Amino acid sequence: MEAQHIACICDAGPSHVMTFGAIGRELQRRGHRVTVFQAPELREKIAAEGLEFSPLAGRGFSVQHYVDLVVEQQGISLRNFLDYAAKSARMLCEEAPRAFQSAAVDGVVVDISQPGGATAAEMVGLPFISICNALPLHSEPNVPPDFLPWQYREAWWARVRNRLGYAARDFMIRPLHRVLNSYRRSSGLPSYRFPDDSFSPFAQVTQLVREFDFPRKRLPDCFHYVGPYRREPESDVSFPYDRLSGRPLIYASLGTVFGTRTEIWKAIIEGCSGLEAQLVIALGGRGRAESLPELPARAIVVEYAPQRELLKRASLAITHGGLNSVMEALAAGVPVLAIPITGDQFGVAARIAYTGVGEIVPAAKCTGSRVGAAVRKILSTPAYRERQAVIGAAIARTQGAVAAAAITEEVVTTRRAMLREASFTS
Repeated sequence: MEAQHIACICDAGPSHVMTFGAIGRELQRRGHRVTVFQAPELREKIAAEGLEFSPLAGRGFSVQHYVDLVVEQQGISLRNFLDYAAKSARMLCEEAPRAFQSAAVDGVVVDISQPGGATAAEMVGLPFISICNALPLHSEPNVPPDFLPWQYREAWWARVRNRLGYAARDFMIRPLHRVLNSYRRSSGLPSYRFPDDSFSPFAQVTQLVREFDFPRKRLPDCFHYVGPYRREPESDVSFPYDRLSGRPLIYASLGTVFGTRTEIWKAIIEGCSGLEAQLVIALGGRGRAESLPELPARAIVVEYAPQRELLKRASLAITHGGLNSVMEALAAGVPVLAIPITGDQFGVAARIAYTGVGEIVPAAKCTGSRVGAAVRKILSTPAYRERQAVIGAAIARTQGAVAAAAITEEVVTTRRAMLREASFTS
């Protein structure tokens, strides 16, 4: 197809940047020019992903300030989230439309958590594609909201409960919609009433597979399950492979934000002590090895690890429930122990329980005895791997970033919706 200039609007979180890096590089391989438009603070991170970068004037928006708050508070408070979302939306609506036009952009790939990017694309009449880095945010009475630890139930009371959860969410984000709707009205665009209103009518993409989602009945025809986005080699991440003992490997990571949660590491270490297994801890650049309690024999602690390579060797993955990490574990055929801390990690953990591919120990109840009981149960029960094999096989049939890029290319080139029936994704 003819080369296009494709803009990307991604959230500032590390996993979001890496997701857009994977999709952006695939678009580049297809001959397209890809530019990320965001606050100046993201320049180095975007450059590390191999993509072009165009800074937008911050207008009071600071990525680092929000990251510092998340790390300091070890979670996402509603007040901080709304402040971040509103300032980000204002920056995008004020700056991105002119930047798109100046750069002669043909279409936009928008992080579903950045509705300001969707509005900016609409303000200048550009087709856009919604990318779900985390769980899909679609409101559906049969499916619990992603930020709550509710299990899937088909009973009438569960649907009522879910509706109340979505209503509470919609009420809480009204300040964000007020900001967005002020720009939409001035551009003659219909106002947002619900988060779903900001999702693309052309294509919506998630790295989930159907087999790891709750049963859904109301997804739009342009919604695509494409599987994990990131599948490139991790050759640049060193690891002392010579220290691996050959015993069953337990890989533990709390992502790139929550590595300072010493009490969770303490519970993991206590829970894995005494097992005929080898524990590998990846601190994600935040925690410090010297702050950890006494480690089991043969344990390995590193700042960063080649996660996907180690998961291929692992018997169990212990994670905070971030979707990227969980999907990578499932792709590698590894059962999961989730310790959800905040945000959609609760929704990811609920899917782990629903599909039977692992166990959950909430962060608020995380003790060595609970972790130990869950670890022993998973390691001694073949049914976890058997159920996981079904999801792993489904993931193997998907193409991740390759499929996301193909869908993006089709939408930007034709300016028409890409429907599931016309797609090669699952």
